[in-house]
Amino acid sequence: MDVPDGLYNELKCVKCLCLLTNPLSLPCSHNICYKCAKESLVTESQVQSHFEPYQVDKSGYKNKEKKASLNQISSSTPALVCSKCCIYFILDERGVDGLTKNLILERLVEKQKVLCCELDCQLCETTPSAKASFTCEQCLVSYCYKCLAIYHPKRGPLASHSLVEPQFQRIKHIKKENLTCSEHVDENISMYCALCKTPVCYLCFDEGRHKGHESKALGIMFKDQKIKAGRIKGGTLIQNGEDAVFALKVTFLDYCETENGVELESLVVAKIDELVLQLEKKKLDLIEHISSVVAAQNQQLILQKDNITKTTTSLSALIHYTKEVLKETDPSTFLSISSSLCSRVASTLKTMIKVETLDPAVLSEIDLSLSIQSIEDVITNTHFQKAQPKKKIKKPSPPVMLLEKCTVKYNTIALEWRDPPGNLNQVDLYIVELDDGLNGSFQDVLKTKETSCILKGLQCSSTYRVKVRCVNSAGESQPGQTIIMNTSKLAVFQFDKENSHSDIVHSNKNRTITCTSFENRVALCDIGFCRGKHYWEVHIDRYEGNPDPAIGVAQQGCIKDAILGKDNKAWSIYVDSTRSWFQHNNAHMFRSEGGIATASTIGLFLDMENSRLTFYRNKIKHGPVEFPDMKKAGIVYPAFSLNRNVTLTLFTGQELPAEIGQSILCQEITCDKDLMSRDYDKDLMTRVAAQVGQEIAMISWF
Repeated sequence: MDVPDGLYNELKCVKCLCLLTNPLSLPCSHNICYKCAKESLVTESQVQSHFEPYQVDKSGYKNKEKKASLNQISSSTPALVCSKCCIYFILDERGVDGLTKNLILERLVEKQKVLCCELDCQLCETTPSAKASFTCEQCLVSYCYKCLAIYHPKRGPLASHSLVEPQFQRIKHIKKENLTCSEHVDENISMYCALCKTPVCYLCFDEGRHKGHESKALGIMFKDQKIKAGRIKGGTLIQNGEDAVFALKVTFLDYCETENGVELESLVVAKIDELVLQLEKKKLDLIEHISSVVAAQNQQLILQKDNITKTTTSLSALIHYTKEVLKETDPSTFLSISSSLCSRVASTLKTMIKVETLDPAVLSEIDLSLSIQSIEDVITNTHFQKAQPKKKIKKPSPPVMLLEKCTVKYNTIALEWRDPPGNLNQVDLYIVELDDGLNGSFQDVLKTKETSCILKGLQCSSTYRVKVRCVNSAGESQPGQTIIMNTSKLAVFQFDKENSHSDIVHSNKNRTITCTSFENRVALCDIGFCRGKHYWEVHIDRYEGNPDPAIGVAQQGCIKDAILGKDNKAWSIYVDSTRSWFQHNNAHMFRSEGGIATASTIGLFLDMENSRLTFYRNKIKHGPVEFPDMKKAGIVYPAFSLNRNVTLTLFTGQELPAEIGQSILCQEITCDKDLMSRDYDKDLMTRVAAQVGQEIAMISWF
């Protein structure tokens, strides 16, 4: 048995705190080295004023009595103090030798030394023994260098033995020593004193200190003490488990507090950084405003300067002109312009007077001021507010289905529901569950915040089960009432813009298509089929230039820029004005005579149960039944391909052609006749016959 990791502290001496050597068990259940016990011997008078005594009463429980109760003991009585619990023990005349040797701990210490590579030499006569350097795998003895040279020479019969490092020594070589009586050294322990609660030899009851005490068999007491120790261990383990859980909770709370602190610090840093960014942005806005104000004022000064420059230039020219006029000597010439010149000079002088008293249009100081006192007050007063306790949210209650508003139209289901009355728990969204129409398992098909929804593209002739559950931050509710909805036997669908080539042009509420390209382009419908029997038709509204439109089925992801059936995800028949071909995976087969023209009709019967397609031209079966490999198709969608010379109109919800209905009826009648031919009672045969008669009446229109 390996030494458990948590046991290491129990292997230490209470005195020297090193691994125990020749361990002795103290009455308080702590352990001490034999050498340490010898060195720690004192008298009772030396310790009774500093420590409390230890006694074991007849019931076996510890009894800490005051030293006054021990006055009858001689002051020179040997005693030993436990450094762990600070209690002293009165020893008998044997002293330390009267203490029980703890063989269990001695073996555990040896195992620990082996595991820690601290194995002592087994042949050293000195105390303490030297550390072992080698172990002989054959002798199972550990040697130090000195003892190896003396007792295990390299030559002779021991030369072939294998020497290994001490850590590889097998633990099984540790000898189990039998415990002997502390009073009768030559006698093994064989009895148990019930009064003193200690194992002794038989001589102790005959002539020793246990004479007259009640004795018990060693084996019986062994089992009894094992059971008690097991119970104590179990209770300790439970307590340790509870303590571990509590410690884990405290650790988790501490972790949460730390994480919350880090999160709060991050939040504060983010908020302050956001404020800094806003201040930086505001700073740039203010700087930009200052620049705009300065630019506007500079523009005013420039305009003012330009006006003054123009006035000064005009005045200078007038002065020079006046000088030249004054130089004129002819009176008549001078007088002819002098009057108007004087008026002009007077007007100019008035203007100059204004210029002399003119001030700059703007001041040198910018009339702007920035007040940040309110912002400083806000920053100063910014502090944490006590968080409001969060309202505890409970899981929502199941929703209530509004059965009168849940409807089915063809292969589309409309649902509506509401929260239960008095529901105070917030609902974040609703999850709609739907089965596969075959009483299979439920799947989540829709998540919505609304209290109504529409489920499209369901299989025909199917019974679906639907239920809704609520979700919020506290969890999910139980599903509400399960409702059962039956879809129509006839499929009604239309062309799907999202699943058609972009060159396809839709009209007539997505029931008519044409194309803008000369190349063939593919259009898919908005529902797919994986079971049942279905029939639909297309009417040729326009047919020009002998094109070859195609009708068939395809999987999602089929090629849409080529004729239908070009890849392995589509199955079709394409037809021109005189003949037709089947096509799948770019393979052409089964040419059939007979084409189409304007006003022609092409029909398609899809039998998913038998994995086959049947085509009709103008209500008459056209070509063989084809494509048995559709068993692996999975979900297929009605599909078409055409170019700009063709216009098609889709007709769905069509009854099966007469010959198909009669064929199905014949199969059912044959099946019922087989049932009637078996050895059933007359009542069963009558019921089957009535059922067949009803089915014949239902299709009498054939």
